[in-house]
Amino acid sequence: MSIVLGNTTVRMDSVGRFNLNDIHTAAGGEHHHKPSFWLRNKKTQEIITDRLKSGISDLTPVVATRGRYGGTYVIKTLVYSYSMWVSASFHNQVVDAYDAMARAAEPGHILPSSLSKLYRELADLHDENAALKKNLEGADEALRFHSKVGDLKGTYSITEAAHLLEMSGQALGLWMDSKGLLYKMGGPWLAKQAMLNEGYLVTRMVDRNNGLRQQVRVTAKGLLYLHRRLKRVTA
Repeated sequence: MSIVLGNTTVRMDSVGRFNLNDIHTAAGGEHHHKPSFWLRNKKTQEIITDRLKSGISDLTPVVATRGRYGGTYVIKTLVYSYSMWVSASFHNQVVDAYDAMARAAEPGHILPSSLSKLYRELADLHDENAALKKNLEGADEALRFHSKVGDLKGTYSITEAAHLLEMSGQALGLWMDSKGLLYKMGGPWLAKQAMLNEGYLVTRMVDRNNGLRQQVRVTAKGLLYLHRRLKRVTA
């Protein structure tokens, strides 16, 4: 993490001291605000001396490094002191920036690197909530249907089962045919053996005007199975 002052990101060294040259740049870079002038200030020297004598920390308050990424690095107390030396307004800006950095470093807090990333995260969260709501609605509907079928006894013709499933008998028959649950051989619907073995369908002999005929009927267990399959298709 780092402090950001306006358009300037303040560099930090390996132990957490802040680059005073960057802070000077963020303050406007005025010649009379150069860190070297502030460091020679009597008040600044008193703060540094007191810090060294206090023994609060083994961290050296001020260090200067050379090279491409060199500069003067100071502890937070001196950052605040320098910013107040520049102006009260800049001091408040520095304090606010440090507080923002500290909040971002708190456990569980994730600071998006860009506004577009934040929008993506919000969109993902919205999609997850929508999917969860849809799943809960589906589970609630399945529970209501299960309760309704649980009170039913006996078996049902394709037309009767279709009514319970809120569709036409023809539509249910064609759908079951397309899924390999029923089939025809020039006459009435016939049940696939697997559906009979699972107890989803049974066959009964019924008396028609032209004599006894075999009829496929749906069990209560079969109704639940069909409802589950149909909802999976429409989901």
